[in-house]
Amino acid sequence: MVITPTECPSNGLDTDSQSIDLRPLGYQDLLLYSHELASVDNPIARFNIDFKWFRQYVPNWKSINIVDLEYVMFRWKLNSISPDSEFNIKLKCPTCNHTEDFSLDLSMLDKPKTIDFYLGGTVKLGNPESTYEYKCCSSEVFFDVLNKCTRSRRVTSIDTIKLISLFTDFKSNPNLIERLVLDAKYDDVRVLESLKALYLNTRIKLRINCPKCNGGDWSMRASSLIDDPFLVMVQSEKSIESKIAVKQIR
Repeated sequence: MVITPTECPSNGLDTDSQSIDLRPLGYQDLLLYSHELASVDNPIARFNIDFKWFRQYVPNWKSINIVDLEYVMFRWKLNSISPDSEFNIKLKCPTCNHTEDFSLDLSMLDKPKTIDFYLGGTVKLGNPESTYEYKCCSSEVFFDVLNKCTRSRRVTSIDTIKLISLFTDFKSNPNLIERLVLDAKYDDVRVLESLKALYLNTRIKLRINCPKCNGGDWSMRASSLIDDPFLVMVQSEKSIESKIAVKQIR
């Protein structure tokens, strides 16, 4: 499966982005991937496992803009589950809290909201206040920031690492940028939350209704739609009887 940058949240604004070849996981790797996920409960460790397998199966992952990374990883997992992009998911209705199993496909998912402004700019942070440049970087740059932040062990959230990776000064002064983000106070917190909402909160709206209350604002992070692709695939309700011919002993 190939998806283009214009299908992603960045809407092709990053001229360095390329069409992305999403190669599905094979059976053995799906099992290994699932076992690795089951062995950890730390969100950063789980993301690292997701990202490790993603890098192995998506040849040009380095060029993907960080704005698109969460959505592209979701599409890769979906492609590993089903060739026709169907999957089952258990959801809790945000209106009445009823839990239901839903069978979904891409036609029931709205496209993620696209970015309609530049993928960079400046913000004022710190005390005394200084101006810092930010830029929605490539996944290659983010990967370098992820490795450094993981080693420092101060950061406990992937979204926070993504925020840190936006600042171009991280390469020359990582300790300063990490400190500015982690120790932010007052207006700085609002600035960082605004950046996260603008660029890093990839939400997808599901066009379904709750069978109990007929409501539900099904707007979810792309990363939460498919947690473990192997388990989601096994739980799918597709019949395979037509593909198996068993000879009986008489």
